[in-house]
Amino acid sequence: VGAWYMPQLQLEMLCAGETCRSAIFGSCSASRGMNLFRVERDDEYIRDMLSLLRAFYERHLVTDRDPEPDFFFKEPPVECGVDYPAFLNRTAELARNATKWIHVTHRQVQRRGAESAFLDAAS
Repeated sequence: VGAWYMPQLQLEMLCAGETCRSAIFGSCSASRGMNLFRVERDDEYIRDMLSLLRAFYERHLVTDRDPEPDFFFKEPPVECGVDYPAFLNRTAELARNATKWIHVTHRQVQRRGAESAFLDAAS
């Protein structure tokens, strides 16, 4: 699972409620089938992510100040008490720890037929 999916998955588990302890992530290829992975919820990660989001909100949205590239590296978010490089490492660790649950072969993946998926093509 790509590390870039971890914040979204963790926030989705937060929104699903306290009883949601994991999520299933699907990765589908055009020719190699689909893999389903289980990603465990990490409440400490969620707490740190919300703190970082608040720091971003207060720094850039409240003040109407555009963020620069790599904004938390140039100006570490000390006000929220989160070690940003450690948070990024934890993001990568969560991705590495996702467990493959099942592989669905290419032939087993239900695909759309030849008809167009766009309404404007049906004239």
